[in-house]
Amino acid sequence: MAERFRDSTTWPDRWPALVRCPRCDACARVVPVDDGRRSVVRLTCSSCALTREGRSGGPSRGEVRLEPVEEGRTWRDPDTREISTWPDTPDQVHPLWLRAPCCGGELLWAANEEHLAYLEDYIGASLRERPEAVISPMGRRWVGKGLSWQLPDWMKSAKHRDEVLAVLAGLRATLPASEALRPN
Repeated sequence: MAERFRDSTTWPDRWPALVRCPRCDACARVVPVDDGRRSVVRLTCSSCALTREGRSGGPSRGEVRLEPVEEGRTWRDPDTREISTWPDTPDQVHPLWLRAPCCGGELLWAANEEHLAYLEDYIGASLRERPEAVISPMGRRWVGKGLSWQLPDWMKSAKHRDEVLAVLAGLRATLPASEALRPN
């Protein structure tokens, strides 16, 4: 356990995100596709060679959602003039590889090894320092804040530290050999 953690205003990278392959349940990777299309990502599984593309806002709430790239996902209701979207189907929602229940039913998750290392360092530190928040001219509250501002209170609580660290260690043990870059 580290004595001191100094939070940075740069957040851990959310890509590549590690997810469960919908075909074989192995660890698959979701990475951005650099072809000029905004927010398009590709899911690839090295175990069963599954490949899927879709739009995604990134890992959130322990999952990655892949919406179809093609247009026509929304329509305007002729009576109410409201814009509606087709509902998500089960094959669009991919649970993250690094996720587990913790602290009485809360969901603890990490997008990848870098995110997991950040959580281990932050939760394990007895002294946590963070930079001052900066309000941008546009009024955005999160400018200049580190990821620790977004973590839930149950995760930051000292009374849950041992349980959270134990779950994080369990998640680290599930990393595939190619992803486990950091020693325990």
